[in-house]
Amino acid sequence: MKIRNKKVYLPNRQGVGLIELVIYIGIMGILTAAITSFIVSNQKIGNRNEAINEVEVQGNEIVEIISQEIRNSKTPVNPDLSGSSSSLALTDNNSNQIVFDLSGGKVRIEREGGGAIDLNSDRVEISNLNFNNFGNTGTAGSIQFQFEAEYSNPGNREEITYARTFSGSASSR
Repeated sequence: MKIRNKKVYLPNRQGVGLIELVIYIGIMGILTAAITSFIVSNQKIGNRNEAINEVEVQGNEIVEIISQEIRNSKTPVNPDLSGSSSSLALTDNNSNQIVFDLSGGKVRIEREGGGAIDLNSDRVEISNLNFNNFGNTGTAGSIQFQFEAEYSNPGNREEITYARTFSGSASSR
């Protein structure tokens, strides 16, 4: 048996030309750049939202805690009537003293007989804490307070810089 070499002919097929290849690479490059830009932009927005959320939540919690302690106290000890101070000392109904102060970027609460407890985390730095006593002689104190809260940004990245001033007021019952 004799086998003949048969040549198989395919219909005219042309390979990918140089121009098509360059166009394909260009389109893929543009798509890759657009997708990368979108991802980076979303990450920056996410970081910014995280900074805003952290400052807002912790600032509001501090306002709420200080306000509640003022409302539940008998009388403010410091600041004096019509006075101003960077710390607040209150006397509760059991004649125990409660002190709010600022130390190392943290608002602290210290109850008589216990240690100081930080009210904010390392992610938020507090500054310019100030208390004003607007009470009248012979009445419970009306305390107004204010502080600045700023997101801790060790890398100084612009997209996660966020600060806000919080204020509140409350009267002893």
